[in-house]
Amino acid sequence: MSKSPPWKRRYWRGVPLGGALMRGCKFAFTAHDGQATTAQIASYCRPEIIHAGGKPTRWQLHSHAKAARALGAKKLRRIGTQWLWRLNEPSG
Repeated sequence: MSKSPPWKRRYWRGVPLGGALMRGCKFAFTAHDGQATTAQIASYCRPEIIHAGGKPTRWQLHSHAKAARALGAKKLRRIGTQWLWRLNEPSG
């Protein structure tokens, strides 16, 4: 059996798909009229942690922020210890 070269392995040739975190961010922004705080985004991205009374870890919050930026969201300002994010709508 021949081995594939490293550049051919695990290469997705289909349409770019958003994962569960991106889908959660989309729901958070849609539910809050295009603006959401860090806590609101976390409650949509990881509901099992929030509803159990826990807090997302630092790395999970980093992943939420990465998913929000991938959708085109920008940080507006701080509200206490959280960020307020706004989803920029594509013009066109």
